[in-house]
Amino acid sequence: MIAFPTDGAEVDFKYTVIRNPNCNPNDSCAHNGTKLIQVVVNKPDQSLHFLLPGSGVGAPLSIVMLEGDPKPAKLLVNYTKFMSRNGTDFWNSITFKNAHTSYGIVFYAFCIYDDISDAAEITPSEVLSTCRHMLGRNLGWTLTDNSQVKNQQNFIYTAENSTDNNDGMGKIVVNITIPRNENELLDKGTLWLTPGNGLHFEITVDNVTTSKRGRIAPILLPFSRDPVDDSEDFVESTTTSSSGAEPVFNLHLAQRRKLAHFREPGSIDKVRTLGHTPAFVQWRTTCEVTPDRGGRRRGVYRVPRVAVPKGRAKKYQFSLPYAVYGDDFNQKHSPSAASTTVGLRMQTVSLGSRGDGFFAATNFVRWRGVLSMGEPQREDDKGLRSLVAVAIALPIMLLVMLATAGGYFVYHRRQNQRGVNEEEPLLPTQQRESSRQAVLFQCIGGKLRLCRRIPSPQFPRREDEESNST
Repeated sequence: MIAFPTDGAEVDFKYTVIRNPNCNPNDSCAHNGTKLIQVVVNKPDQSLHFLLPGSGVGAPLSIVMLEGDPKPAKLLVNYTKFMSRNGTDFWNSITFKNAHTSYGIVFYAFCIYDDISDAAEITPSEVLSTCRHMLGRNLGWTLTDNSQVKNQQNFIYTAENSTDNNDGMGKIVVNITIPRNENELLDKGTLWLTPGNGLHFEITVDNVTTSKRGRIAPILLPFSRDPVDDSEDFVESTTTSSSGAEPVFNLHLAQRRKLAHFREPGSIDKVRTLGHTPAFVQWRTTCEVTPDRGGRRRGVYRVPRVAVPKGRAKKYQFSLPYAVYGDDFNQKHSPSAASTTVGLRMQTVSLGSRGDGFFAATNFVRWRGVLSMGEPQREDDKGLRSLVAVAIALPIMLLVMLATAGGYFVYHRRQNQRGVNEEEPLLPTQQRESSRQAVLFQCIGGKLRLCRRIPSPQFPRREDEESNST
């Protein structure tokens, strides 16, 4: 077990990498390499657990992302069942109590197909009927665990061998990185990911044998612990990246939308949102076709999602989701069982653009995506927040300007009044001759005004005062 500090990140959580969790050092699970990896992200209000396969996986690669309490229970693994790879014994060999919700991806296969019309597109039915090779469970994966040597959470799965001699293997690499801070994010400005919430995945296909008009189409199985009804699908959206360079595609795993042919005529297209912490898969709509980072790019075509066809489950029956969910990962359609079935769909993407010379032109393609808790940030959301900020700031600025102008006006008005009144008498002058006269002062200007009183004039004495004096 290794705990990593979050250097360079203003966050309140830590990462822990556990290899072969719940394995007794004296048992067979402790020998012959890593069987299972658990990456734990501890936060004040929750914990996230990323389950990754070990080395020598005899099944398609997969990722399971679980949400638990801030102080979660331990992950329990029955390694006898987990390592047996024997039918239903493998099911439920991993137990995580008090999980709030969970999501994930199965990297089901890498389809090689012939694009005769150079459309750079393929239909769901063609995926099942025309893929010459389905590079999946027949691949032999080896794990490079960089978290042991480079102090970063980076796990590289490489397949250079296949049990099928007809595959014409070159090299397929699935690179999984769990960034701990902003400095470790990939494709900043394009893919959206908050450190501590999710991971990057990167698929590279290098020098795999295809025909002259062959293309590569990875097949993903995104899933949610909550079911997806036969009449529904995950909600999707396309947003502009923060850099504005290209759109990115989002698959919202905690939202459901009724399929068009199941909706009543004239009905409103409603989105059903689940009450759990949401999650999403996001990927770039372009792919790189040269090993150099930032080199030439081609388009990515998203094939419409479909339910997993019957009979396909046996191809990924020893992937991690079956160890976690057991029979619930089987796609059931009866009303009594549908409520406990894990929601799963098949998502194929074709890598390349029309007229690019097909895969054989470069013999290389690389494509990136994100699996994360939360919801992806939208550029229009950022714009809305900016408008709200401006709407709040403008009235405040206007009030400050009015107050300043009012204060300036009052100040100068008082100054002018003082200048006018400096030579006026302190007491008002009366028109009657018998009234008391004002007392006048002569002042010397300056900050400190010195005033001299002028003697009062002598008034004639009244007759009655004279008589009294006698």
